[in-house]
Amino acid sequence: MDPRTRRRLPFLALCCFTASCAQLTININFSPAEIQKAAEKIESEIRQGQPAPPQPEKPQSFHRRYYFLPSFDLQEAFAEASVDLNVSTPGIRKKVESRKARYTELKPYLDSGALGEGKDGLIVLRALQGVSGAEKVKVNRLVQAENQDRQELFEEVAKANNIDRGNLGRVIRPFAEAIRGQMEKGQWYQEEDGSWKQR
Repeated sequence: MDPRTRRRLPFLALCCFTASCAQLTININFSPAEIQKAAEKIESEIRQGQPAPPQPEKPQSFHRRYYFLPSFDLQEAFAEASVDLNVSTPGIRKKVESRKARYTELKPYLDSGALGEGKDGLIVLRALQGVSGAEKVKVNRLVQAENQDRQELFEEVAKANNIDRGNLGRVIRPFAEAIRGQMEKGQWYQEEDGSWKQR
């Protein structure tokens, strides 16, 4: 090996080390239990009509720690990162407040069984036999507005926590379970097989 090449070896080794550091990535995966805990808090607020909690400067509701170990040729590195499930963005709060304002109108129809909670986290028109023609128009509008808010809420939660849109089911399923958990006695919900049960 000639002297010129030998002098360049430390520089080349440093470049390789720097490149391996630059490729370090962290994949964050919130568990269904953590998302459901956030969903339960939101759904409880909607049904109880509680005032919105003050927004913290740094979103911090459900805390996780992540450890990652990059693979280097020259050394091993160990680091720790702290990540919070964010449920307090303006987009999320807007949808929560909109649903909270509408819930008092939906509740009588949920209580009567005219509406039920679907398995996919959305409201379903279930039994409108006792609802008059003019009132059906109102109920349909309520359901359409509520389901739009729910869908957009799911998307906002996913967006705020870097959950890919293709994995939206990871948000929807915990919310559907949280909604069923908040239902009152006598209200109806849909099982996974599509059948209806009364709480």
